[in-house]
Amino acid sequence: MRLRSALSGRGGFAVPLAVLIVIALAFLTALMLDAAVAEFRSGEAWLSESRAAALAETASAEALAARLDTAVLLVSAGTVVLRRVQTGVDSVAASVQVLGPGLARLTVFAAIGMGRLRAIAGRQIFVAMIPSPGAPGEVELRPLAGPGWVAIP
Repeated sequence: MRLRSALSGRGGFAVPLAVLIVIALAFLTALMLDAAVAEFRSGEAWLSESRAAALAETASAEALAARLDTAVLLVSAGTVVLRRVQTGVDSVAASVQVLGPGLARLTVFAAIGMGRLRAIAGRQIFVAMIPSPGAPGEVELRPLAGPGWVAIP
C-alpha cells in the first residue's frame, strides 16, 4: 500500500514531452510552409518580369520594322511621330521621338498583369532614320551601333 501511494504522487514526463515535441513539429511545419510560399511568390514575380521583358523586346522589334512616311525627316527635334498603345491585361506603349536630322529615339514600355502581380519592362533604342531604298516615300528605322539598345529598369 505504501508503494502505490508513493508512485501515485510522482508526475510523469512522457505526456509533457510529447506535447512539447508536437508543438515543435507544428512550428517547424509552419516555417517550412512559409518558406515554400515565399519561394513560389518570388518565382511568380520572376516569371512576370521575364514575360514583360520578352514583350518589350517583341514590341521593340515590331517598332523597328515599322515604316514611316518621309515627312518625318522634316519635323523639328523633340516631336513624337509614332505612338502606339495597346490596352488590356498586357499593354504596350511605343513612341518615336525625333532628336535631330535623321536621328530618333524609340521608347517602348510593356506591362504584364499576372494575378495580383504587375511587371513593367522598357527599352530605349537610338535609331537612324534612313529613306527606304525599296519603297519610295518611306523611312526605315535602323538601330545605331554601340550601346543604343538600353533596357529601362
